[in-house]
Amino acid sequence: MSKGMKIFLKILYYVFTFGLGIIIAVVLPNIYSYEMMVTKIEDSLNKGEYSDAMRLIGGYYDEEYAYHQNFDDTSGVVIFRAATLGIEEDEDDEEESERYTLSYVYSVFLYNVKDKYLVNRKDNNMTKATIVDQYGAEQRLEILNYDSNGDGELDTINTLNNFSYIYFEIKESRVKEFSNLQLYDREGKLYKTIDINLSFNHLFYESLDDFKEEYNSLNASQEKLEQYYEEFIKVDDSYKMGHANDIQKEANKKSVIFVLIYFIWIYILGDLLVGKRYIIKFFKWIISKFRKTKNEEKEYNSSISTDYYCQLIYKLIVPEDCEVNVSINYHNENNQIEMILSKDNNYTFKQRIKAGTYVNAWLECPGYEAINLPKTLNVKGYKMLVDVELQKTDANEKNLNIDKLEDSNENQN
Repeated sequence: MSKGMKIFLKILYYVFTFGLGIIIAVVLPNIYSYEMMVTKIEDSLNKGEYSDAMRLIGGYYDEEYAYHQNFDDTSGVVIFRAATLGIEEDEDDEEESERYTLSYVYSVFLYNVKDKYLVNRKDNNMTKATIVDQYGAEQRLEILNYDSNGDGELDTINTLNNFSYIYFEIKESRVKEFSNLQLYDREGKLYKTIDINLSFNHLFYESLDDFKEEYNSLNASQEKLEQYYEEFIKVDDSYKMGHANDIQKEANKKSVIFVLIYFIWIYILGDLLVGKRYIIKFFKWIISKFRKTKNEEKEYNSSISTDYYCQLIYKLIVPEDCEVNVSINYHNENNQIEMILSKDNNYTFKQRIKAGTYVNAWLECPGYEAINLPKTLNVKGYKMLVDVELQKTDANEKNLNIDKLEDSNENQN
C-alpha cells in the first residue's frame, strides 16, 4: 500500500470515529437520562412513592395526589394535579412555528398492568381511554404513543414494552371537569372503569395562573416568573416543581465514562490498524526492561562471593548428666570443619569458618544421638548459630552415621 493511501485511510478513520464520538457524546446523556427516568418511575410506583414518580415528569405538581385506587389484581391508578410543558403549534403563525407552553393537566399513572392491560396490536388497535366532560359528552383520549413496526400507525404504549406502567394526561384545553375514566384494550373491550369526579377549579391551578400566563407570553420576564413561582410554592407545602436533577447528573456521569472508553478504544484500534503501533512498541519496551532487570538480578546473585569468613557458633544441647566428648565433622572440596565439643567448652564450638556449603556430616558420640543434626551446613553471613540437641541411646553404640538422622532446619543469626 502506498504512503499516500495510508495517510488517506488514517484521516478517513479518525474523521469518521471522532465524528461518531462527538455524536455519541451529545446524544448519549439524553438516552441514559430517559432510560434511568422511566426505570426510576417504575421503582417509585412499585414502592408506593407516587409523588417521587410525579416529580420526574417535570413541570409543577401537587404532591398530594388527587385520586388513588388499588385494584384487586395488584395494579392501581394514581392521579395528580399538575402543570406540564408541551409543544403547542401556533396556528396564527404563517411559518407554523412550535414552542413549549405550560398547560394545566391531570397526570394519570396506571401501574403494574403489564400482561394485564393488553394494548399491543399492529392492525386496527382499538386501545383508548374515555372520560365524560362537564356537558355529559364522552371524550376520547388517545393513549397509544409508539409505532413498533414503523408503518406510521401507533400500535402500543412504549412503557409497557419493558416496564409495567403507563402515563397519560387529561388537559384543561379538552375539558374543565370530568368523570368516569374508562380504559379500553386493543380489541375495544372495557378493561377498567374508574369512578372519579375532578375539575380544574382547584386552588393549585388558581395559584399558578399568574405564572402560567407570564410563562406562555411571548415576552416572558424572568424576574416576574421567579416572583410568581415564589408566591406559588408559599400557598401550600405540597406544591412542588418537578425535576430530574439526580437522574441527569448520573446520566452525564455514565456518558462521560462511556465516551472516554470509546475514545481510548478508537485510539488503540487506530494505532494498530492505521498508526505506527506505538502501543505495541511501548509494551515491547516494558518487556525488555523487565527482562533486563531479571538478567541483572541473576548476574548479581551469581556474582555474590563466598570469599569471606563467618563466625560459626555450633552449640550442643545435652542431657544434664552428659560428660562425653563429641566430635562433629563437615567438609567440602576445599575445606573441612572439625569440631570437638565437651563439658570443658560447654559443648560449644566457636571459630571463623570460610563461607560456603559443607556436606557429609559425621557425628561421634558414644551412647548419644543427635535429634536435629543438619546433613548440610550452609555457612554464610557475619555470624551463624547452630543448635543441635543430643539424646541418649544404647550405651554400646559407638558411631552414628548421618544417614540415620532426620533432616532438620538451621537456626541462624
